[in-house]
Amino acid sequence: MSKLNSNFDIISHDPHPNAGAGLLTVLEVNGASGGYGTPSAGNIDAGTLISMNTSGKAVKADNSSDYPTLTFITIDGDKDFDGAFVHKITCVKGGEFLLDAVNYDAAPTYTAGLPLMAGTGATAGKFTKATAGKQIIGYVGAQGEDTTNNTLHVIMTQGVALMPTP
Repeated sequence: MSKLNSNFDIISHDPHPNAGAGLLTVLEVNGASGGYGTPSAGNIDAGTLISMNTSGKAVKADNSSDYPTLTFITIDGDKDFDGAFVHKITCVKGGEFLLDAVNYDAAPTYTAGLPLMAGTGATAGKFTKATAGKQIIGYVGAQGEDTTNNTLHVIMTQGVALMPTP
């Protein structure tokens, strides 16, 4: 039996149902363990905010730097079977999403139109309220935050913008 590697990816069917939402790509996960063909769960869930490192691999997005980065949201993570098996994840740049509470920082209050950024430290890989001088990666959508169902409506931009510093 041969190992699955670059001959296999999750977006092999046409058309992909998420293709209309934004720019779709597949990235290898940085530091994935187990090698190709060995199911070994990683630490990136579906709906995680990721960026691409200088090696072109997926890492949880962390807004600790002041420079703009290319951010994506994962369609599938490397915790589920297909992502853990090939150590690659499908991600999309731009689009509209309804996120579960595990994918955003629950501490702030979110209202429609509020600018969002990537979290830092413990909230890396999650959407959070944007602060001055940081990269805006999306906005809270018209549905806002649903505290009953613990969801956040997010519209992710495809461009790059920085939150103004007063």
